[in-house]
Amino acid sequence: MVNVLEQRLMEAGRGDHAAAAAVYDDVAEVVYGLTLRMTGDPERAQALALEAVLAVIRTAALFDPTQGSARSWIVGVAHRHAARSRRSERTPRQAGTPEPVAGLSALSGADARAVELSWFGARTYDDVAQHTGESPDQVLTRLRSALLDLGSDPAAPEPRRSS
Repeated sequence: MVNVLEQRLMEAGRGDHAAAAAVYDDVAEVVYGLTLRMTGDPERAQALALEAVLAVIRTAALFDPTQGSARSWIVGVAHRHAARSRRSERTPRQAGTPEPVAGLSALSGADARAVELSWFGARTYDDVAQHTGESPDQVLTRLRSALLDLGSDPAAPEPRRSS
């Protein structure tokens, strides 16, 4: 069964401007939260979030509901866009203690750190490996395992939706 967000995303992929606007309304807050977490800079996060949501809408025709949920696909596209942008700028993340991320506390310290560096730090597997002293293959295995653990946690919070 296709949910409302999936339906809107598929319609946006077919050129429906109203559906594209609805997709924006549905995911802008989640994408902004992701880009804010990645940059630590509200102004930069806002610009990246807008670019990322536009990338989602431009590539909406590539979404396949048999391959996963619309929300996961959108967050993945947004993350890749923001990470690519951050990597091209080579701007270091602001110093300081990172905010705790819901769900990461369920992971081992090493798994949580790998997810933190890769996902929120916009680092490649090689960068994470160099930082942690593990091989890229070990990092990839650690990240896969951690993400599977996070995805199987029924208590993990769902991203907030705009109404």
